[in-house]
Amino acid sequence: MLVIPAIDLMGSKVVRLTKGKADSAKTYSENPIEFALYFESLGFKRIHIVDLDAAFGKNDNFQTIQSIAKHTHIELEVGGGIRNFVTAQKLVDLGIKRLIIGSLPFKNKKEFENILKEFAEYIIMGIDVDNNRVKIYGWVEDTQVTCIDFLKQVERWGLKEAIVTDISKDGTLSGLDENFYGKIAQESKLNIIASGGIKSIDDIKRLKKFEQDGVLGVILGKAIYEGTIDPSKIKEGEL
Repeated sequence: MLVIPAIDLMGSKVVRLTKGKADSAKTYSENPIEFALYFESLGFKRIHIVDLDAAFGKNDNFQTIQSIAKHTHIELEVGGGIRNFVTAQKLVDLGIKRLIIGSLPFKNKKEFENILKEFAEYIIMGIDVDNNRVKIYGWVEDTQVTCIDFLKQVERWGLKEAIVTDISKDGTLSGLDENFYGKIAQESKLNIIASGGIKSIDDIKRLKKFEQDGVLGVILGKAIYEGTIDPSKIKEGEL
């Protein structure tokens, strides 16, 4: 199972939120490149980068992302505030191989279709879920669309992979509901990356039993920064 460490950016600093609330931000470092190089040195295959400022519509961390891309050779997946073709093009031009898009299909379907037409092989759908409904725009707007219904739409678009974040658990270190991820992987036939609430290696091992159903991997954030998981114990970015 693929394990993907996360770097969430706010004001060019590495932060973590609790349940997606901007005012809950806790700063862990003022040097994101240092963390990126550390994760690369441990053999991880991807880094998950979220531009929280862009996600909340307040400036962006493009220069920081550019610096990470310049100083590392690891594959980067980047999300947060990709709301137009120009932004997607800028990231692809940096060498970013995976674009995480969440709000755009709901807010501007035409713009999303333009990106989909040009960069379909780059897109990972980011799906943030609270009480089984998809939330967008920095997790503050409720779409009234269920997680599984949207996953099936993603499949119809021809996309292969989705990151599904359980907002109620994100940043809480409360563990994850592995059965939820197993179920949506089985029903959607997409490759699912789980996110939100992971505290221990045992959480990942419980999720691993659904790997054959399409649960491709897991994103680790606060567990690394709070020291409940030692990333050096994860051999070559997998469990």
